[in-house]
Amino acid sequence: MTCRLPTCLIAVLAVIATAGSASPAAQTGEQAPKPVPGQGIFVAVGYGGFRGWSLDGSAWTAERWSDKNADDPNIIFSLTYRAGVFLCSGGGVGKGFILRSVDGRHWDEVAHTKWRIASVISLQDRFLSVYDDHFQASSDGVSWQALSVAKAVAADGKGSG
Repeated sequence: MTCRLPTCLIAVLAVIATAGSASPAAQTGEQAPKPVPGQGIFVAVGYGGFRGWSLDGSAWTAERWSDKNADDPNIIFSLTYRAGVFLCSGGGVGKGFILRSVDGRHWDEVAHTKWRIASVISLQDRFLSVYDDHFQASSDGVSWQALSVAKAVAADGKGSG
């Protein structure tokens, strides 16, 4: 669907397209608008599993899992970009996920959990995500390695409070 930028967004990210990066659509022979090297592509995520993209920031193409703007398992909270890869994460009670895209339009689920994946961020050499007191890292956004589990520490040292 083509639309104006909706009010249901959580995050918007603009990146500079790089020369020579082919989208999955290009590899399958599909004709699709491509970012022009040196110009930006805008990607947005939000409520209802909203994933949208724009070449100019005005005309948007988007899809959603649900029209409900609520804090439910379909919400996407965070969006990041590194080395030609977009990642977004979200979810709610009973469902958490990380989605990956190399063109900002076509998304694949690359990680899932029983609970919301609250954040995914880009570091210089890897991605990092946090969910349900767990930390995990990935160099490519596809394969994830568990790093550690956070343990609550009370001021009295006894685990209470």
